[in-house]
Amino acid sequence: MPVSLRRARVAACSAFACLAIRASHCYADVLGDASTLLHAGRAEEAVALLEPLEHERAGEPDFDALLGAALLQSGDAPRASLALERATSVDPQLADARLDLAIALYRMGSREEARQAFTALRALDPPAAAARTIDEYLLRIDRDEMRRQWSFDLALSSGYDSNANSATSLNEFLGFTLTETSRATDSAFYEVTANGGIDQPIGRDLTLNAQLSLRHRTNPQADFVDATGSELTLGIRQDTARSVRSVGLVGYRLEADGELNSDGAGIGARYQHRLRPRTSVGGFAHALAIRYGDELVVKDVNQWLAGFELAHVWGPHEQATARADLQLGRDLTRDDSSPYGRRLYGVDAAMGWRFSPRLSGQLGAGWMRSDYEDSFFPSVLADDRRDTLIQASADLQWQLGKAWLLTSELSYSSNQTNVDVFEYDGGAIRVTAHRSWQ
Repeated sequence: MPVSLRRARVAACSAFACLAIRASHCYADVLGDASTLLHAGRAEEAVALLEPLEHERAGEPDFDALLGAALLQSGDAPRASLALERATSVDPQLADARLDLAIALYRMGSREEARQAFTALRALDPPAAAARTIDEYLLRIDRDEMRRQWSFDLALSSGYDSNANSATSLNEFLGFTLTETSRATDSAFYEVTANGGIDQPIGRDLTLNAQLSLRHRTNPQADFVDATGSELTLGIRQDTARSVRSVGLVGYRLEADGELNSDGAGIGARYQHRLRPRTSVGGFAHALAIRYGDELVVKDVNQWLAGFELAHVWGPHEQATARADLQLGRDLTRDDSSPYGRRLYGVDAAMGWRFSPRLSGQLGAGWMRSDYEDSFFPSVLADDRRDTLIQASADLQWQLGKAWLLTSELSYSSNQTNVDVFEYDGGAIRVTAHRSWQ
C-alpha cells in the first residue's frame, strides 16, 4: 500500500475513533445532566433531554431506567411503565427501576400487578428508605381497594356525513317513488357524548361498577335522523394480575327525530387474559331483548352475540398495536311473520402506531355478514335477504394534556345486498375534543 494512502487511512480511522469517543462522552454527559435535573426536581426538563435519544438508545437498561424515572416524576405513568419494563426485562437487578415500575403500575390503576411487584421487592430486604416507600404503597393499595372511585368524560364532535341516514341512492323501488327520508341524504353533524361511572370495591379483587352514557347527534340537513341515545350497565368486575372478568346487566334506549326508535335490555359478560407481557386474548357475549317503537314492532328480536378477541403489542419501543375480534350472533324474531330474523358473523381488526409521546394513529376495518331467514318482498323477490357490511376508518389522536384529547377521523361504510333498497354507502369526517375527569 502506498505510504500516502496508508497515512490517509490511519488519519480516517483516528478521526472516526475521535468521533466515537466524543459521541460516547456526549451521551454520558446527557445521562449525567438528565440525572442532575431529575434529582433537582426538574423532571420535565430531564424528559426533554432524553426523549430525542429514545429511538436510538431504547433497550439499554441504564437509559431506559433514567427515562422511565423522569417520565414517572413528570406524571406520565403509562409511558414510564414502557421504558421501565424494557429496563427491568434486560436487567432484573435494577432495583430502583423495579420500584419505579411498581409505582407506575399503581398510578395506572393496575393495583394487583403493583401489589405483586411491591411484595416481591419487599422480600429482598431493601434499604430502610425503600422499605418505607414500599410499605406506604402497599397500605395505599389496601385502602384503595375499599375506596369508591368516580369518573366522568365529555366529548364534543363535529363533522360531515355523506349519507347521514344510511339509505339507498335509488329514487324508485318496485315501482314506488321513495320519499326523501328513504333516500341517501348528506349533512353536517354535531354530537355531544357524556359518560359517567362509579367503582365500589367490595373485596381484594372484586369491584361493583355502574356506567351511564348519554349521546345526542344533530344533523342540520337531515333532521329526521337526529338521534338521542343512552346506555346503562350495572355489573361486577374481578381484576387479577393477568386477567379481567366482568358480568352485568346492560340496557339502552335510542330515539330518532324525537320518537322512540328502539330499546333493549339483557346481560353481558367479558373476559381478558394476558398470555404474555405483549399478548392478550379474551372473549365477550351478550343476550339482549331488543324492542322497537309502535310502528316498527315487526322488527322486535332477541339477540345473542359472542366473540373472541386477540391483541398484541410489538416494536422495540412497544409503539405498535394490533387487535382483531371474531363475532357470531343470532337475531330471533318475536313475530312469526317478521323477516328480520338473521344469523350474523363478522370480523373487526385495527392497527395502531405511536408516532410520538403525544401523537398516535389507528387504521381499522370490519366485515359483517347478515343472512336473513325470510324474504322481505316474497311476491317479487323470493330470495332471502343477504347483506355484507364493510367498514373502514383512519384516525389521529393528539394528547393535548393529561386530560385533553383531540381526535380526527375518516370513516367509510358500504352495505352490499341482494335487495337493492337496502344497499348504501357513505363516508364521514369527524373532529372530536375529549375531556376526562377522575
